[in-house]
Amino acid sequence: MDVAHRKLLAAGAALDLLAVLACLVLPLYSSDGTDGTGSATLLAVNGAGALVPLGLFLGVGLLAWAMPWRVARLVAVLLHGALTVLALLSIGLLFVPAALALAVGGFRELTAPAAPPVPAPV
Repeated sequence: MDVAHRKLLAAGAALDLLAVLACLVLPLYSSDGTDGTGSATLLAVNGAGALVPLGLFLGVGLLAWAMPWRVARLVAVLLHGALTVLALLSIGLLFVPAALALAVGGFRELTAPAAPPVPAPV
């Protein structure tokens, strides 16, 4: 595999990690109640169950980068894109840069010529 593909897939995985950290640290919820305004993180509102979709995003992004098989990497890129679209109304917007980097890396890998076969020793 070409180095440019690997760099784009690694950038996508790194952006996934950044988005997960942003979801854990940044206040994604705000309220304007009778006792004043406030904000809360994803974990504070949803509890430990919020780690499941974050782990899915991170795991699929890492698989898209680390899998040794071309088809498996492309399936992981497609799955990451589908997860991003499904989560667009909540946390998916934070994962769009990672999905784009993975998609470009997957597309470049898909359009690149396959490595020539190694001839058997005679």
